[in-house]
Amino acid sequence: MNPTPRGRCRAHRGSLAALGAGYRQAVRPGLDTMIITREQVRSKLRDWRDGKISTEEIFEWAGSLYPNTECEYEDREGKESNSVTNEVLAALDMVNINLNIPEDAEILLEF
Repeated sequence: MNPTPRGRCRAHRGSLAALGAGYRQAVRPGLDTMIITREQVRSKLRDWRDGKISTEEIFEWAGSLYPNTECEYEDREGKESNSVTNEVLAALDMVNINLNIPEDAEILLEF
């Protein structure tokens, strides 16, 4: 699989503020790339588990960041496109299909 092309994340169009605190913007010549970290995903999972955000909100949040075609993940493993952050976002983007509930956040936090 080819590495993710750098560009603008769908959710980045407009403002990083819409995504919540903690997002970094890596500026390279001619490109704005939003970098998503494991800690950002962990924070959202804890908020969902603790009832601070709804299942619909975490689904919408994950959907704004996944698929990864336009975002960069801090935890890419070498030249491979593997990323725990990407896999967890993929799972959250299917919350409506898999019928996940906030208690399932613990499983994703362990991953």
